[in-house]
Amino acid sequence: NKNVLFVYLNHLKSHSKNNISDKELYFLKKSFMLDSYDIKYKDLFKIFHNCLLERKKFIEKAKKNRHQTQYLIAANFAFSSSSIKNLINYYSIVDLLKTAKPKNLLTSYEGHAFEKLIFCASHEANPKIKRIGYQSTFLLKHQNSIFLNLKEKFMPDEFWLSGSIYYRSFKK
Repeated sequence: NKNVLFVYLNHLKSHSKNNISDKELYFLKKSFMLDSYDIKYKDLFKIFHNCLLERKKFIEKAKKNRHQTQYLIAANFAFSSSSIKNLINYYSIVDLLKTAKPKNLLTSYEGHAFEKLIFCASHEANPKIKRIGYQSTFLLKHQNSIFLNLKEKFMPDEFWLSGSIYYRSFKK
């Protein structure tokens, strides 16, 4: 008899609890809906402060670099609503994992930024958590975000793949 906690992170819609149908509620009774707006003020201040500092760094680099446009675009993203929402989710996931104290974490691994955010949050909450990423969709010819060589904290410890064709792709 294993204890399992299902966590649903709605990374596409805001106010996710208000967008759940009755049918979905049935499946969520013994699970947890991560509410990205449930965050400590101290963490929220830290997020805004760090985003503003990062934006300032990119603007300073733009003034000194011939690739000015790229740095200004990066500065814009550093303080965007999506960046802030992702960081709010990050702190919420860290808090959840510190409370739940899981031994294993299983999530999709299809190259999305939020998946890397979950792995990083689990690494901060407890580096001993076994992080498993499963690939469940087909890979496109030019899809590269799933194959990026990132720091260990952003990657799963183990990959679960949906077949031998994908295994060969990952092995390369």
